[in-house]
Amino acid sequence: EGIMLAVKHVVEKYLEVNAKEVDWDGERYSKFKNVRASTCKVCKAQNTPLWELLATDALHDKKKKIVTYRNAKLLLRGLPVAYTPWVRIPDPSVNRASGFLFPKLRANSALGTQITIPYFQTIGKSADLTLSPNIALQPVTSNKTASNTLETRYRQIFNDGYMEFNGAL
Repeated sequence: EGIMLAVKHVVEKYLEVNAKEVDWDGERYSKFKNVRASTCKVCKAQNTPLWELLATDALHDKKKKIVTYRNAKLLLRGLPVAYTPWVRIPDPSVNRASGFLFPKLRANSALGTQITIPYFQTIGKSADLTLSPNIALQPVTSNKTASNTLETRYRQIFNDGYMEFNGAL
């Protein structure tokens, strides 16, 4: 148990976390204050990382292997591109985790403008399911109605092969 000031913490050789203060409870939780996190080198003053996450607080739950960031901003090349009051992500030691994937925005002449919000669900160690609702934002033309669809993908690996099913409604 303890509190450390001006800390650099590397998680699983990939995620580098810099914080003004870290409070370890000795077992399950690490609480970070004024956090900079990135897989890029963030401590070099002359180099701007490709991406970094800035947050007022972060809580690392070692048992659930989850990091929760509060008041988080995503910066790309130093420019803020997204803000969220909180975001929960798996820690870098997790190989696969269920949850929402990055949304996609697409537009074409057949389907109009749509946003896709995929959800990835692990099913054991060798299978997964992805559900991707496509929500219509704008129809193709004013006389056509917008089309909402649900795409699905099921994948499973076997000792001697691989299976994948794709579909849409």
